[in-house]
Amino acid sequence: MLWSLLKGNQLDGIAFRSQHPLGPYIVDFYCHPARLIIEVDGSTHQGDQLQHDRARDAWMQERGIQVMRVPAREVLENLSGVHATIRQHAHQRIKEVAQSP
Repeated sequence: MLWSLLKGNQLDGIAFRSQHPLGPYIVDFYCHPARLIIEVDGSTHQGDQLQHDRARDAWMQERGIQVMRVPAREVLENLSGVHATIRQHAHQRIKEVAQSP
């Protein structure tokens, strides 16, 4: 559902890629101009998976890539709100990336 709103530069012309490889990982959605990852987390993101997620997030942050985690339930119950939040984060990150040395 979320991909249908992000694909084809539909988010104010901002491009996202789905199932994009970054280093040893494959991320749900990636926006290169914003250096922003969107991860949709379902019920499997608990226990050991939580440790894996933390290590993965740290790896991304070391490379200047921000990870935004969205609960799958939120996508199902409030897609328009999730979409608006992603839009806000993407625009903010594009500004930050443009200003960074």
